[in-house]
Amino acid sequence: MDDARRGPDGTIDYRGLLADELLEETGFGPERVLAAEPFALIYDGADDTWDLCMTIDLDLTEAEARAHLNRWRPGEYAELVLVAHADLRDFLRSHRSDLIPTARGMARVLDLAP
Repeated sequence: MDDARRGPDGTIDYRGLLADELLEETGFGPERVLAAEPFALIYDGADDTWDLCMTIDLDLTEAEARAHLNRWRPGEYAELVLVAHADLRDFLRSHRSDLIPTARGMARVLDLAP
């Protein structure tokens, strides 16, 4: 974690970290975030890290998001996909072996585990 997002008292600016990560991983700037709410803190033993999981509402239509992601070339991921909430359980089931441990934990917390 970048120490720039740690306060003098040790608190972490998780919303600032979210903005940093969202921009780095998707190219969407913080001005697009309408709401971001934490729902779980999950420990990833393989990486010895804690992941704060958040729901994020963006000021984008599906068409705008798809057009942007078609142009975006993230370095960290081979592919970014949009999945409709109604299709999420089936998507998770069909991609279970591709999910990182944190994503599997998020699915359990959200009662979407395949």
